[in-house]
Amino acid sequence: MKPVFIDTSAFFALLDADDAGHPEVKVAWLKLLETNALLVTSNYILVETFALMQIRLTGRIRYSPAALISISEIDDIWILLLRS
Repeated sequence: MKPVFIDTSAFFALLDADDAGHPEVKVAWLKLLETNALLVTSNYILVETFALMQIRLTGRIRYSPAALISISEIDDIWILLLRS
């Protein structure tokens, strides 16, 4: 399977149940987890995602998004080993 690049909009829609894209992204996310897809993103996307969450979701989420991922740096790309 080819790597799947995850961008800020996908991370944010997944974590914000009020986001218009949440239902579709959640279904896609679960499918990717079931197939053990290799999910990749950049360090810039992670920083942007965390900043956006801090601004828009403060007080609305009960867990740290960092708890969802284990990160291993390879050059400028981060591979996310996601745990369900």
